[in-house]
Amino acid sequence: MSDTTSSLGKRALIVEDDTDCAELLKMILEDENWRVECVRSGSEALRVLTDRLLGEVENFDPDVMLLDLKLDDMSGVEVIERLQNWGVKIPPTVIITAGSLRALNQALSRVGTVGLRKPFGFEELLLAIAAALTRTKTPSARNRGREIH
Repeated sequence: MSDTTSSLGKRALIVEDDTDCAELLKMILEDENWRVECVRSGSEALRVLTDRLLGEVENFDPDVMLLDLKLDDMSGVEVIERLQNWGVKIPPTVIITAGSLRALNQALSRVGTVGLRKPFGFEELLLAIAAALTRTKTPSARNRGREIH
């Protein structure tokens, strides 16, 4: 059990268009006692994060979001920027990518989240989640991106 096992009852939204990757992330987090919802597109993530405000879906207010940088319908950065523009509360976010370190760093500098490059290990994932959760408690860190791997 890791330090994020204080995660009992916590909720994670996984936004990942690769089904195998999403299932693996889900299994890891569920093994750490997280309640997990998976969506495959940016538009589905936007729906989950905004419909709850309108009372149109069961309330799923994630404690953290694992967000793929390159989705089929929009980038992870676009998801975050749309939520910011709409004034929606954005959960602590870990941007995940198989792309270049440069692309990840550009994304992190635009939206001020934590990042993780594929492939990554189990402990790296849990450290990135812990860093994202910590960032929300540290106001000075909100505007700076941080790459974990």
